[in-house]
Amino acid sequence: MSSMNRPNLSLCASILVLATCSCSLAAAEDRRERVLADRREVQADARWFYNDFPQAQATAAATRKPMLVVFRCVP
Repeated sequence: MSSMNRPNLSLCASILVLATCSCSLAAAEDRRERVLADRREVQADARWFYNDFPQAQATAAATRKPMLVVFRCVP
């Protein structure tokens, strides 16, 4: 490979790395927003207990209905 092509190759590789990083950051932010929107929706629905396990247990016992527990990693 000639010495004139090496700077061009380095430049192309740098651009590729920067483009990949910016896409990953945008995807992570998009995912975070979707997860937070989902959390707000669940909290607004009276049928769900968000982050209140004792209250969920009490309601399940009082209504004699089974409980479904979902563990999620939410920011």
